[in-house]
Amino acid sequence: MYHTDYKQWKATFVVDMMNKIHRNYWTAFNRIGNETLHQNGFSFDMLPEQSESLSLFRINSLKEMTST
Repeated sequence: MYHTDYKQWKATFVVDMMNKIHRNYWTAFNRIGNETLHQNGFSFDMLPEQSESLSLFRINSLKEMTST
């Protein structure tokens, strides 16, 4: 019984830590990275399918967006 409880606790702990790291990463990016992109003429868009996936985002030129 102890072994199973420990494995469950460990799995939950790892998931919680990964979620915290992921959340902190996006908070920092939205604060620093997105501002820097805008200052250099770009915008950052999350793709709607999975808005928090590290690989599902798009960086667009603000000039291209305003010309269309």
